[in-house]
Amino acid sequence: MLDNEKKIVCKALMELCGTDGMFKVVEAEEIMERMPEVYMTKVQLSSIIRDLKERSFIKVKYFTPDEYCIQVLPIIEKEFEAPKQDLPPILAMEQGEVPQVEEVDTKANVVSEATLVNPTKTESPVASKGLVKKIFLAALLGSFLGGAVIAAIAIVIQKFVF
Repeated sequence: MLDNEKKIVCKALMELCGTDGMFKVVEAEEIMERMPEVYMTKVQLSSIIRDLKERSFIKVKYFTPDEYCIQVLPIIEKEFEAPKQDLPPILAMEQGEVPQVEEVDTKANVVSEATLVNPTKTESPVASKGLVKKIFLAALLGSFLGGAVIAAIAIVIQKFVF
């Protein structure tokens, strides 16, 4: 849900840019002219536009404090639709409507014994990349250390035996 200021900015952006999927360059002054009932600074407007972008209501190619390149996404229109209010069944019957009864599928929630005995694995058998790198590094350092020990033993034997 959006608060009132954000809804007013959304309406102004929808009027200026439309929801046709095209990027439009809009100046901050144009946006503020579309909402005379609310006083807003350019900093406040830019923070609201940033918030709308984070909520995926609009896309912003670039923006400066005075100018924005904005694409208004069609999902923003759902924010302004009047919520459909369902009447309780008793009130619906008083008004002459027949309430719809939902059917519950009892077979959909049944778990078979095979599922309980052999649960499926969700983990992949391949180790994570970090673990693979650590094992590789340990093996590489171990081989260097082992080679150094053998080389030191071979040097000692050559110096003292031969």
